[in-house]
Amino acid sequence: MIPEIREWKRLDLRQLAGRLRGLDPARLSPPPHEGYWLLLEQRFRTEFLTRWRTLDSAGWRECAEVADELSALVVSHGGLSPWHARSRRFHLFTELLLEAGPRIEVPLTDPARLLRAFLDGFPYSPAEAEPRLGTGLPELHLPMLLMPQLRRVEHLFPPGPDLDTYRAWQDVLSRSSGVPESERTPWPRGDEHHGTGQSPAEEQETP
Repeated sequence: MIPEIREWKRLDLRQLAGRLRGLDPARLSPPPHEGYWLLLEQRFRTEFLTRWRTLDSAGWRECAEVADELSALVVSHGGLSPWHARSRRFHLFTELLLEAGPRIEVPLTDPARLLRAFLDGFPYSPAEAEPRLGTGLPELHLPMLLMPQLRRVEHLFPPGPDLDTYRAWQDVLSRSSGVPESERTPWPRGDEHHGTGQSPAEEQETP
């Protein structure tokens, strides 16, 4: 029988991850209400973001795997669109990066993987966007909606081709929206502030 949400709330983060890992909704009775899986995913996200300090390396890996599984589950059984699930995952990713800092051994908190996942969401390259600028680029609306989340952690992105492509997309967005070059937000250098888990402003305030 499928547990009520209140039963999940009695579990701490590691217990919750242990119960959720490998969960197969097809082998359980129908949930008690339509929003059950989305509420369960939200419960795990909240617990993860508030209790990550209690995790050791094995706990981080387990919770990251559960986050992956729940992200797929809320699409297949929770009625959430793939794009909204992707947006929620990016939010979890960026919040953990800002709170805990990069953990290269955990894909969920590897800035390079976040950047690569963002770039993979575009249907073509920035160079191919050039001749389409006059159209308003409607096909880029959803990918670009994730840009504000990326801007919060861009100081953690490692230098390289992906960072160059990210900068090119930011330039495309600025020009397509009519923002003059003199008013565009300057880019941080890719080799500055990398790997600290803090924004540039926070680092300046650190003694």
